[in-house]
Amino acid sequence: MIELRKLSHILALAEAGSFARAARSLGITQSALSRSIQMVEEAYGFRIFERGKGPVVPTAAGRSLLPDAARLIQDARALDRHASDLGKAEAGLVVFGMGPLAAGAILADLLSIVLRERPGIRAHPVIDGGPDLVRRTLADELQFCCVADVMLPPNERMHSLPIARLPLAMIVRSGHPLLRGTGKLTDFPLIGGSTGEETSGSYEPAVCCDDNSILKSIVLTSDAVWLTAAASARAEIAAGKLALLPQRFDSPEQEIRVVVIRHQGRTLSPAARYIEDGIRRLAKEL
Repeated sequence: MIELRKLSHILALAEAGSFARAARSLGITQSALSRSIQMVEEAYGFRIFERGKGPVVPTAAGRSLLPDAARLIQDARALDRHASDLGKAEAGLVVFGMGPLAAGAILADLLSIVLRERPGIRAHPVIDGGPDLVRRTLADELQFCCVADVMLPPNERMHSLPIARLPLAMIVRSGHPLLRGTGKLTDFPLIGGSTGEETSGSYEPAVCCDDNSILKSIVLTSDAVWLTAAASARAEIAAGKLALLPQRFDSPEQEIRVVVIRHQGRTLSPAARYIEDGIRRLAKEL
C-alpha cells in the first residue's frame, strides 16, 4: 500500500516541476525525494514523471494518479483534524440519558454551554425514567446517564457517582389553600414521578408521571401537591408562580440523590467526559 508521505512527495514534485524546489518545500534532500519517487514507480511498474533537461512533468499515467493522490492527502488531513478535535473534546456525538429531575433542572443550561464552548460536539440527550436509562446505559445505547437514585436495583456492571443531594419538597401553586392554612395535606391530590418499582407506604400519587413539564403544568393549574425537589421548578418558584409548602412529606427519605451512572469498564469519549463534567458542575449549584 502506498504511503501518504510518498503521495505528498509526488504532489509536491508535480507542483514544483523541479526536484530541487520540491525537496526544499518538503524539507528533505533532493536525493531522498528522488529515491521516494523511484520506489513508487518500481512498486507499481510505471513512470510517474518524465525526466529530462527541462521541467519535470508527470507522464500520462502520472497525471491520472494526481487527482486521487490529492484527494487522499486532503482526506488524511481532515481525518487528522477530526481525530485531534475528538481528543480535545472539540467534536463527537454524545448520546446520554437525563432523568426528568436532572433534565428540568440543568439540561437547558448544559446544552447552552456546550453550544457556546464546544459547537463541534453533537449532544443527543435522551429523557426518560431512571430505570430505563440505566438499562440503556448498561446495553451501551447511552454513554452515561444522570438520574435520581430512587430504588435503582444494584448491578455489578453499574458504576454510580453521586453528584447532588436535593431536599425533598412539596410544591403547590401560588394561592393554594394549604399556603393559607386551609385544609389538610391529605385533602389534595399528590402527584410525582415514578420510583421504578412498586412502592408501599405514604407515596401513592394520584398522577405518576416522569415528564416534569406535565407535572409542572398540572400543579400550576390545580390544587395538586407535587412531590419533588425544588430544583424541578426553580424558575417558577423564583417568579412566584409556585411555592414550597412548609411541612415535610411523611417519608423516611427526605432527599433525592442525583447520580451519574456509567457502564463499569467502559471508557467515555473525551466529548462525553466534557458533558459529564458540565453536569457535575451544574449539579453543585442546585
